[in-house]
Formats: sequence, C-alpha cells, structure tokens
Amino acid sequence: MRLDPSTLVLAGLALTLMVVAYFKDPSLPLIGTRNGLAMLAFILPRLIPALIVAGLFQILVPQEVVSRHFGREAGLRGLLIATGAAEACIAVNNAVHWINPKAKVNPGHSSNMALFGQKDD
Repeated sequence: MRLDPSTLVLAGLALTLMVVAYFKDPSLPLIGTRNGLAMLAFILPRLIPALIVAGLFQILVPQEVVSRHFGREAGLRGLLIATGAAEACIAVNNAVHWINPKAKVNPGHSSNMALFGQKDD
C-alpha cells in the first residue's frame, strides 16, 4: 500500500494534535479518538453504499454524457440541473417531515458532536 502525501499530512496532524491534547489533559487523546471513531461508525454505513453508487454511476453513464450535462460546455443549463437536484433533496427531506412530523427537517451537521453522543460539559 502506497501512502500519498495527503495521508501522511493527515496522520502527522493527528499525531501532533494528540500530543497537544495530551499536554492539555492526558485523558483528552482517548476522548478525541473515541469521538472520531463514533463519527466513523455514523458515517461508514452511509459512505459504503454511496461509493458503490458512485462507482456504478461511472461505469453506467458515459463520460461524454456527464461532461455534456455538467461540464464547462453545459453552462447555465448544468447549473440549473445541479440546483434542481439539490432542491429535490431538500423537498424529500421536507416531505419526510410532512409525513412524520416528529422527524427533524434538518437532522444536523456532522460537526454537531451531540449526534455522536457527546454531551456538553
């Protein structure tokens, strides 16, 4: 397995932050690692099917079609298609709330650690 520079930079940053956290409080690196693993557990079940869909999309839809509809030559039409797709996602999210009023319209951002069980101290 070949490590690319971005992996090395991220690993170096993680180690540096763990050292800084340790000097602040020796228990912080473990807490931070647990938070990171909780995020991984939350994201991984969604990420794997998304990557499979992306891979299948690449082999099923010819590159010329994607380039024609979303590339530079698509112009305003490509922007309108992308905007419509984003609006469709928002509409589905709001439709779920309409069907089930207890469902959150905005389920939260991944930076909200409360999603992963962390409580404010």
